[in-house]
Amino acid sequence: MQLKEVKTAQDEKDFIAVNTIINKKDPNYIRPLDKDVNDVFDTAKNKTFRQGKAIRWLLINDDNELIGRIAAFTNKKYRNKGDDIPVGGIGFFDCINDQHAADMLFDVAKGKKPSVVGFCVGAVVGLVAITPAAGFVAIPQSIFIGFIAAVISNIAVQIRSKSRLDDTLDVFPCHGIGGMVGMLMTGVFATKAVNAAGNDGLLFGNIGFFLTQLKAMLIVVAYSFTVSFLIFKFINFILPLRVSAEDEMLGLDATQHNEKYLQGSLLVHQNGAVEETLVDMEEIISIK
Repeated sequence: MQLKEVKTAQDEKDFIAVNTIINKKDPNYIRPLDKDVNDVFDTAKNKTFRQGKAIRWLLINDDNELIGRIAAFTNKKYRNKGDDIPVGGIGFFDCINDQHAADMLFDVAKGKKPSVVGFCVGAVVGLVAITPAAGFVAIPQSIFIGFIAAVISNIAVQIRSKSRLDDTLDVFPCHGIGGMVGMLMTGVFATKAVNAAGNDGLLFGNIGFFLTQLKAMLIVVAYSFTVSFLIFKFINFILPLRVSAEDEMLGLDATQHNEKYLQGSLLVHQNGAVEETLVDMEEIISIK
């Protein structure tokens, strides 16, 4: 998959087409007028856009097919009262039922470049979210579950990144939140039309099944948190779980596993001569 910024007239047509390509099989889909979409990005028609900037992206798969889109907006003129933080947001999000595709679109809209790690984490989150609902919901509902899980997981990751919580691989925002979303959405969208041995969910008038899913989720969360907390506390009593700031600076490979590696070479000026010398991580830190 690759991201493409909208720059040409053909790109603008493709940006509009994505919405139709993804939603045309939905019997409730209503297509907006192309003119209305284009007017949003026209400074002559949209006065709130005259002092701002918008960037649109297309997501294209390996077969050169359009599979997603998103737009990010900022406004240089307007501010919230009491701060100087630029205002803006995202819109025009459309994506196929694919977690890492959704993550790529959200990441680029936030100014982040897609990465292999993000790609892999997105795939895992998609599997986590749909697992509780697999075999109980229809295809349109599965698409919505993928969408809402992508949004909520991304929000959770951003909140975690601004906190002091140490979760290197974002296990809780991805596995934890993704699993919670999947459990609750199963209680909403499950239908006997897909699985006669299952139950109808909240969407089909069965609030009892939704409450059962909610209760099960709360029990699992409480149990997992309590037991994990006790286990971590016991391990921390024997062997501290968190390393020192110095160990983090030197690198966990070196400080925890004694796996030192050369970083390269430095040109050192000494007694009028320039010499090339190999240095390891400790030497680099001491030089800095």
